[in-house]
Amino acid sequence: MKYEFLCKNPDSKKLIVVFGGFASHSSHFSHLKSDKNVILFYDYENFDLNFDFKAFDELFLIAFSMGVCVANRLLKELNFK
Repeated sequence: MKYEFLCKNPDSKKLIVVFGGFASHSSHFSHLKSDKNVILFYDYENFDLNFDFKAFDELFLIAFSMGVCVANRLLKELNFK
């Protein structure tokens, strides 16, 4: 699995977590802007989730297509708004 920040704001403790669908890539979302941190997870070749969510106070989840299944499998322990 790969991930890439779409938006970074060091002054924000909020993170929008996006799990893309099959064949998603960060370039598909490059037009989006946010004052929050936004991270995209994609390329589900494996399910190694090597990311520490503890640096953020609030988490928001957006998932579609295959990303719904992957997010459900990997993020059961996290609390989202």
